[in-house]
Amino acid sequence: MAILIALQSTNPLTPITFVTDSRYVIDGLTLHLKTWEDNGWIDVANSQFFHATAYHLRRRSAPTSFKWVKGHSGVLGNEKADHLAHLGTTKDDHDTIDLEVPPDFDLQGAKLETITQATMYRGLKALARIPYQQSTLALLDVTRYAIQEISGSLETNATIWKKC
Repeated sequence: MAILIALQSTNPLTPITFVTDSRYVIDGLTLHLKTWEDNGWIDVANSQFFHATAYHLRRRSAPTSFKWVKGHSGVLGNEKADHLAHLGTTKDDHDTIDLEVPPDFDLQGAKLETITQATMYRGLKALARIPYQQSTLALLDVTRYAIQEISGSLETNATIWKKC
């Protein structure tokens, strides 16, 4: 989160070096990012944060680099960051983080040339909607045909739910 917020609040023309003890974040944004994007972010923990951070990194024109430091080793900036992170976890009111990615950057889906069948299956399974129960389908049909008698329009399930 700290990297995302820093990118959002810093001029894209200002060079930045992020100093962190998180190999997870550094490797995610440098080594794994292309694969995650090619696979449509399927099975990526914290994908919404990485996705938004990738957008802000790519809109920068100034040099941006990452430096790893050993955690809890007396590096002043890292110790202060850990302290602030701890304070953030104990807050009663959580901050709202802007995770918006513009549509022209937000290319949807996985690249068929790179994704495996197993990964695609997991992605489809994660997107699966809980099916309506039989009684709900029957009530939707009753409602649909009642509306059709009155208005002459045969409504979809989504339209019926919106009107309720």
